Amino acid sequence: MLTRVTDKSEINFEQAYVEVRDLLETHPWSDFKLRLSDNYLGPDVKDLHHRSEPVWPPLKEEEIRVDPRSPPPLYSKKVHIRFETPIEVEPEEYVEVPITVDERVIHFSSCNSPWETTKSIVKMLDRGRSRTIHDAGMFALLPAAKTIEMHWRRIFLHPDDFHSRHFSIPRAMRAIKSKYIKMNTKESACYESGIDPHPKVCPNGPVWDHFKSSIEDQSGIESLQMMFDLTKKIWYPMHEHRHSKVSEWSEIKPVYKQLSSDMDELFSLLEKLLGPSWV
Repeated sequence: MLTRVTDKSEINFEQAYVEVRDLLETHPWSDFKLRLSDNYLGPDVKDLHHRSEPVWPPLKEEEIRVDPRSPPPLYSKKVHIRFETPIEVEPEEYVEVPITVDERVIHFSSCNSPWETTKSIVKMLDRGRSRTIHDAGMFALLPAAKTIEMHWRRIFLHPDDFHSRHFSIPRAMRAIKSKYIKMNTKESACYESGIDPHPKVCPNGPVWDHFKSSIEDQSGIESLQMMFDLTKKIWYPMHEHRHSKVSEWSEIKPVYKQLSSDMDELFSLLEKLLGPSWV
C-alpha cells in the first residue's frame, strides 16, 4: 500500500530533495543519471565563448554541379553545390565565432527528455515483455524528478552554472518566495549553498530575466505559487519510492498516471511563464 507524505513542510521537502537528488546521481541507467560538478561561477561567469568554424575556398569550375535534388529553377537560376566525392577540399582556415549566452541555454525539449523516455518504458511494462526492468518505480517515476531538476536549473542558473552541485530547488524556491510572494523587496533571490565552500547562489542568465518579468503581476505570482505546488507534488512520489523496496508495475501504474497529469500541468505552466522566447 502506498503511503503519501502529508506533512509537506519546507524541511520535509528539502530532506526529500536531497535524498532523491543523491539517487539521481547514482542511478545505474546513464540516461537518468544527474551529472553535477563542484564548481559555481556565479557573478564571475564570463560570456566570452567561441567555436571554430571553417572558411572554405571559392568553388572551382570542376567542383560545382547542378543539384539534381533541387526543384525546377526559377528565373533560369541554377543551384550549385560542391561535389562530395571524389574531390576533397580542405578549409583555408578556421575563424573564431562567438557563442552567445542565449545559445548556451539548454533547450526546453532537452529538459523534458528524461520524462519523455518513460513513455517507451511504460509501453514495454504494459506489454509485459520487459525482463530487464525489475523495479518499475526507478524507470517510470524517477525521470520526472530529473526533468523537474533540469527545468529549475535552466530557469534559475546562468547557463554556464547549469551543472553546479551548489544548486538546490527548495532553497531557490524559498528565496524566490520570500522576494516575490511575501514581497520582501529588500531581499534578494539568492541563497547560501549547503555544500562547502557555501557560495552565495543567485539567479542569473537570460531565462531568469524572462521568468522574472513573467511573475511581476498578480497573475504571474499565482502561476509561481502553482509551480511551487506542482514541484513538491511531483517530487514526493520519487521520495516515497527511493528505498530498497522493489515495486511491481501494477503498484506503480496508478502513481504514474497521476504523475503524468501533474507533469502535463507543469509543462503547460512553464510554457505560459517562459513562452515564446524560451520554450
